[in-house]
Amino acid sequence: MTCLSGTQTCKSCYDGYTLVAGNCVACYDPSAIFCLPTNLNYSVRCYPKYSVEIYNASWSSCQPCADNCLQCDTNGPGNCDSSQCILGFVQLIGTFNCTACINSCPICDSTNLSTCLDCGPNRYSDGQGSCLACSSRCQTCTSATNCSLCQLGSTLINSTCYSNLGYPCATIGSNLKCNKCFQGYALSGSTCVLAASKGTFSQCPFGYYLIKSSCFNCSLTNCQACDSNRVCTLCIKGYYLNSGVCLSCPSNCNDCSSSTYCNQAADGYYLLNRLDKSNTGNVLSCSSPCLTCAYNFDYCLTCIYGYSISGSACISSYFLLVQVILSAGSSNTSIFSSYDSNDSQLSKSVKSVNRLLNAFCQIV
Repeated sequence: MTCLSGTQTCKSCYDGYTLVAGNCVACYDPSAIFCLPTNLNYSVRCYPKYSVEIYNASWSSCQPCADNCLQCDTNGPGNCDSSQCILGFVQLIGTFNCTACINSCPICDSTNLSTCLDCGPNRYSDGQGSCLACSSRCQTCTSATNCSLCQLGSTLINSTCYSNLGYPCATIGSNLKCNKCFQGYALSGSTCVLAASKGTFSQCPFGYYLIKSSCFNCSLTNCQACDSNRVCTLCIKGYYLNSGVCLSCPSNCNDCSSSTYCNQAADGYYLLNRLDKSNTGNVLSCSSPCLTCAYNFDYCLTCIYGYSISGSACISSYFLLVQVILSAGSSNTSIFSSYDSNDSQLSKSVKSVNRLLNAFCQIV
């Protein structure tokens, strides 16, 4: 939203609002990005996963696309446009809906759901159609032990990702010691020291600003870097810059560019991506029992307590229930009974113990 300088008159509005006589008025349809200023009940443009359906000359609304579809502007509500399924789903030839890929695959062949074309970040193909997780700190890999690109904050050495030493060290070398420093620091052996000459500075380290050859800490609330006028230019993670002030990201977002554009979702949420993997900035909820997820609501990366990851699904951890029932005294009635959802080795052991205790109690 922007306003004319020195006035309270708007000249543009946020999504979901339309400009009416210098004021931003909400569209009647909560799924509409834009509606007619002369008719708030006439939706013109919709949020992702919705498309306009026109009923008559004075009424249109945003209706949902097919499940797991990003866009249906061409084929209309209830359907999906070509190549517009979310990651993990594909539009089979001759259909207008989205079908789930198998074997935890984000992008699969539209003629064969078991053929994985791309496993996505942090995963690799096992050569048999399944996607497996890369090792810790690895973003792109060809196997569990062969990394080609590391996550931010790590350095690739001989196909393995090693964690950096932290600020002010930028990267480490093959000896796992610092070999490059952040701006404002110089390398002395394998240690980063302030780059100063005779007590004066030509540039300052991150988080400081330069005035007359001296470095001063920004010390602005939630600010990570500022300019020589002590105006914030970069916020700490979890905050975004708005006219020189750092404002908190929404609670479902760990890192954002604005109040409506998220770069990293919080636990329990995921970023809605386009088919080309670019971020839409929208945050949606993961389904329980996912702790973190990607691509769609049920493509789990980690699980809540009591569940374990299996491919892209969270499976209940080993469940065992032993129920003790006191006997009414009948000699042919077991004092103990046990059951288990899976007749596992542990369950068999419990049953054996129960039989032993039962025999002991019969003797007593």
